[in-house]
Amino acid sequence: MVRVTLFLCYGLIMFLWASPTYAQEPYYFVDAFERPGVIYHIENGIRNTFFERNSGSIYSVAVWQGEVYFCSANERNIYEKIDQQEERIIYRHTTYILDIAFDTEGNLYFSEASGARSNGVIYRIERLVSGDLSGSRSREY
Repeated sequence: MVRVTLFLCYGLIMFLWASPTYAQEPYYFVDAFERPGVIYHIENGIRNTFFERNSGSIYSVAVWQGEVYFCSANERNIYEKIDQQEERIIYRHTTYILDIAFDTEGNLYFSEASGARSNGVIYRIERLVSGDLSGSRSREY
């Protein structure tokens, strides 16, 4: 079974975008206003800090097969969490990225931030032959 968990935080309201089949602990979430950005996770009913950036915010987080990815609405990058204090850019877009999410096949989707080139545009990142997301290209979906 594949687990796909995504929390989006808009101020104080949090949404879970996943079917109940996939919404299993640990849950990951962010507070979009917290600086520097922090990814939290809840396991066994207890909230813990999972990852903290050195600088910048975190607006959206998505998890695929244990790998954690995130973005900031004030940046053009999608990041992968490497360890407790390290991140790497896996994709750089032409404008700001608002949200990210995986489908059940492991394809990563993202949307542009409001006021960007075109509101409501969703992109899918095409994986390299190796299955790695880094260095991949996106196309409008």
